[in-house]
Amino acid sequence: MDTRTSGRNRKYALQGPWEALSGVLSCLKEPFMFPLDDLRNASMSEVLGRVAYRLIVQDYRGDPSPYDRPAEAMLDLSHYLSARGWAVLATWVRAYAAQWNLYRTVGEIRSGIINRARCGQSWRHVAFDGYKGTRGDDPRVTNRGVISRRPGKGGR
Repeated sequence: MDTRTSGRNRKYALQGPWEALSGVLSCLKEPFMFPLDDLRNASMSEVLGRVAYRLIVQDYRGDPSPYDRPAEAMLDLSHYLSARGWAVLATWVRAYAAQWNLYRTVGEIRSGIINRARCGQSWRHVAFDGYKGTRGDDPRVTNRGVISRRPGKGGR
């Protein structure tokens, strides 16, 4: 039996072929496992989308009965957050409520939000995918159309 110390002076022992085999299998499995998400380079939209998802999950775990109608329950959660001064998170919870339907789970909505955030889209396109979907992030677009960047008629 081979005994070694590890970490905080804890002892562990390799006690036979099964323990060695499990160690080999865990080494083989490790490259195929997905790493935990690294949020150091995440955009604010991604972080807020993830936090809103966790708030929805916690609200559901606390009392699942209002989630017979998920969109209404998420709107109620959004109003609750807004009334307590968390307007930004309330907006993101509303984004989940706006995108929810019978064919999309909240987890699928979360994946879409994360993907759009990682593609570098503006927060409006990340949170509300269909909102003015044909319109790009061109700042020259106004309610009256595209403002020209060319000088006026008397210009060069």
